[in-house]
Amino acid sequence: MEEARSFGPLLMVVTLAAAIAKKLGVIDEAVNAAVILVAVATVTAAPLAFVRIFPAARRNVERAAVSHGTVAEL
Repeated sequence: MEEARSFGPLLMVVTLAAAIAKKLGVIDEAVNAAVILVAVATVTAAPLAFVRIFPAARRNVERAAVSHGTVAEL
């Protein structure tokens, strides 16, 4: 899924921030696990929700990519 790739850096930043906060003693293991779980759920659900809420946006991007007679890499 092309949309999911764009959320990879966000997931890495959240995981890194949680690990640093845990190492500094700001959060405990339970909060660390919860932060990572919510980040993974958000990264998984956001692209699916966006496509369901805005189905026309995806079609417009596909049309724009083939409007010049060649298929552009999306």
